[in-house]
Amino acid sequence: SGAPEWARVYNVTVSPFHAGTAYAAFDAHELGNNHAYVYRTSDYGKSWARISNGLPDSSVEVVREDPDHAGLLFAGTLSAGLYYSRDDGAHWQALHANLPGGVSVMDLTFVPASHSLVLATHGRGIWVLDNLRPIEDYDAAIAKAPLH
Repeated sequence: SGAPEWARVYNVTVSPFHAGTAYAAFDAHELGNNHAYVYRTSDYGKSWARISNGLPDSSVEVVREDPDHAGLLFAGTLSAGLYYSRDDGAHWQALHANLPGGVSVMDLTFVPASHSLVLATHGRGIWVLDNLRPIEDYDAAIAKAPLH
């Protein structure tokens, strides 16, 4: 519940880590609604919770979970680029990665051997973010540690 009536289910991704967990991205921009609608289920779809906190007012076309790190999510938007969440979608932040402003990220796929993320855009080609390890390995302990 919560997604607008007649919104398109643009993407559903199953978690490789937790049985019964999946993520869904809804797109309602054709209805004049550009809000982000991303949901998570952990009970095989019986209930869904909205996990769009921090995403911009831009439809989300795709959401994927990093195959090596549970809860590390990436979301491609229709007009605001790429976003990621380290906490299973509770909070999102932009990942600019030298992408052109306002780029539409239509699909995402991981290359586990090189810890890379491949982005398919609308009209801006294919982009590869090499070596996601700094994002994958970042955690609360690192965030609190003094710089050296």
